[in-house]
Amino acid sequence: MIREKCKALGIPVVYTAQPGGKKLEQRGLLQDFLGDGIPVGPDKKKIVDELTPDEDDIYLTKWRYSAFEKTNLLEILNEQGRDQLII
Repeated sequence: MIREKCKALGIPVVYTAQPGGKKLEQRGLLQDFLGDGIPVGPDKKKIVDELTPDEDDIYLTKWRYSAFEKTNLLEILNEQGRDQLII
């Protein structure tokens, strides 16, 4: 699996997800593209067990369609000397 290969090579693994619990008028077009977002609460996760982040993975809450908008993803990549993404 690509995640394990990245970890073996020292490539950081970053997760981004939209939070749930927002009203339709707050989500706008994101509702059409992304649905309700990740539900609030530890028992409500939507990330499948096989892809659950490890403690050393980076997890960012994204607020827009792009994971770069209103997050520090670019700063994290720059700090780690990364200029490419594997999606």
